[in-house]
Amino acid sequence: MIRPFLILGMIGGAALISTDIRAAEEQPRRPALPFTISKETTYLTEPLRPDGSVDYAEAINQRLSKGVTPENNAATLIWRAAGPKEIPQELRLRYFARIGIEPPPEEDEYLMELHAFPSRRRPPLSEDERKSFDDQYEIASSRPWSRNECPLVAQWLSVNEKPLALVVEASKRPRRFDPLLVGGDDIESLVASLLPAISVYRNAARLLCARALLKANENDLAGAWDDLLACYRLSRLMGQGSTLIDSLVTVAIDSMTFNVVAALLERRHIGGEQLARIRRDLAALTPQRRMAEIVDHGERFMFLDCVAMLARQGLSKIDDFAYLAAGERRPALKTLLTDILGKTAIDWDYLMRRGNGWYDRISAALNKPSLAQRKVALTQLRDDLNELKKSAVDPMKFFADGLVRPRQAVSERLADVLIALLVPAVDSCVLVEDRWIVQHDVLLTGLAVAAYAEEHGRLPESLDRLVPNYLPKVPEDLLCDPPGTNLRYKTTDEGCLIYSVGRNGRDDEGRTMADAEKAARSDPKQVGEQPGWDDITIRLKAPAGKVQ
Repeated sequence: MIRPFLILGMIGGAALISTDIRAAEEQPRRPALPFTISKETTYLTEPLRPDGSVDYAEAINQRLSKGVTPENNAATLIWRAAGPKEIPQELRLRYFARIGIEPPPEEDEYLMELHAFPSRRRPPLSEDERKSFDDQYEIASSRPWSRNECPLVAQWLSVNEKPLALVVEASKRPRRFDPLLVGGDDIESLVASLLPAISVYRNAARLLCARALLKANENDLAGAWDDLLACYRLSRLMGQGSTLIDSLVTVAIDSMTFNVVAALLERRHIGGEQLARIRRDLAALTPQRRMAEIVDHGERFMFLDCVAMLARQGLSKIDDFAYLAAGERRPALKTLLTDILGKTAIDWDYLMRRGNGWYDRISAALNKPSLAQRKVALTQLRDDLNELKKSAVDPMKFFADGLVRPRQAVSERLADVLIALLVPAVDSCVLVEDRWIVQHDVLLTGLAVAAYAEEHGRLPESLDRLVPNYLPKVPEDLLCDPPGTNLRYKTTDEGCLIYSVGRNGRDDEGRTMADAEKAARSDPKQVGEQPGWDDITIRLKAPAGKVQ
């Protein structure tokens, strides 16, 4: 990570030159804010804080809460299931008032997280039991299991039974509004906003997936699907958030659920009305929000809010989001110097316009109509961002510019630093999103193959046989380069594979990341050096053990 104070040390001399030049000129009366409120700079022009600056958190809250009531908001039930512990005490009244409920009591039968169970169980687990619990959870999260096989996981599910019922009820609601709250003692910016629901949703999904595999082992396939459908709904609710973190957790929950459904399709026969119900339920799910929208609004607003905070409160605040985790404390003189530089040497309007330019480019790249076009645009963005990072720490270039145009040079370097710090690795995020889209296509295609086999008593010769009665068309593998290649279909002695080549773009013959982990564990020579397989795969058995 670029250390911003390195740049601030280099710009001191240029800032003094800039100050002397401006002092010799007639100074206009300074506005109340050191930047302009406009579409080109702050992007939003309302709502405003008391000091006249844009309140980005409130803007996001107003947009996300529109049409939300305590009765249709999943968050009101989720927090009844989870309890208030994830929200700092000093913010609880504000937080729960914003979603229209009283704070839940401090103690009740709340969700117990996976990592908390060993210490909170009565009596707590011993060291040997903790190791056994980890091993049991690995089984219970990957295939059907019994209570005798994984008794500790069964206990974990049992203590979560009551709150998990609330989670399932919450998943059926259409909206989720968890307010963004900022304004702590040290930093007043979106970058420090709370996202307490993330751990709650992730833990609930782990519980539901493990319980679904237990139900499947007990031949309760309808109950297993109820839990998995709740997971899919939870992921859609999480996707209604405003940050990339919300989106990445959404994809993580979806992937966890996909793996469990894949395990059931491989190990259990699902047919008849139950198979038809699964296909109907998946088709009825709300589409996921695209990351393009998240980046263009939530991430852009986070950047602009950080710039506005530095402009209002001083450059010393850059530590609060740049490297506060390092525990460094700057001497008061350096803090004073950086704040003076912020007031005298920085064109804050330029910083905002420059940041908006980058987010305009990102938005245009993310909205390209094809994956191939997105890849080209995002690769260029990544290369340009890497060059910008190098420029930000080039002292010779800075001083050369600073002698000729000191204020502009200072502003440009600070803009480079902030862009390097705050603009996300969008190309990586989009790969995650594209993998999620392909994963969903693989699942729908696998279910279509199962439906064909159920009706015809045999597997299809090719995926083309599924069109138009089971699929409108054979899905394209968006992760395959060059584009235009459909999902793979391969018959085996046991049945068939439906798969995508995954993020590595290589055909690993249907072998997944889970297969790579198993191979590494089974071969001592592979420890720490597992194969790079990452195909996205559904495996199905042939009816009556035959492939036709």
